[in-house]
Amino acid sequence: MSTKAARTKDIFLGVVLIVIGLYASVSIQLTEATGFTTEQLIGHSTLPSIWGGLLAGLTGLWMIQVVLELCHVNKALAALNQKEHVFSIDRMFPTLSRKLILRMIASIVAILAYALMFEEVPFFLITGIFLFLMLLVFGRPLHWKTAALAVIGCVAFHLVFVTFLQLPL
Repeated sequence: MSTKAARTKDIFLGVVLIVIGLYASVSIQLTEATGFTTEQLIGHSTLPSIWGGLLAGLTGLWMIQVVLELCHVNKALAALNQKEHVFSIDRMFPTLSRKLILRMIASIVAILAYALMFEEVPFFLITGIFLFLMLLVFGRPLHWKTAALAVIGCVAFHLVFVTFLQLPL
């Protein structure tokens, strides 16, 4: 049953990764700054679209393997006359605590919010807020040192992506 629960969890994860990859690939291609919609250029701005397509494609291959393994497990369980369902958090994630699962959910929500507000809010501000929230979610205390660490991280990201790599953010 634990193998079936693990394969079921893998299918859920695979579907999420395929959706993210396809969304990234399509949304980046429709962004004017990439050059796909006007000049059809391939450069540094088109790499995220390629990565999104690769994420979806490679996850699709992995999903085929997981589904085949799940069919094999289901046949073995049927031969043993085991027909229990595995759709519970405790069976799908037997080694994860509820606290860690909530942290993972909070991280996913924060990443989605970061991605959606990336063009609306300045890079420096949205990155600082994101880092501060992630530090809080993963156990740092609500203290001025946490805010200072987020600001230092934000400055480092700004230096790397805007100053050194000269990405148009």
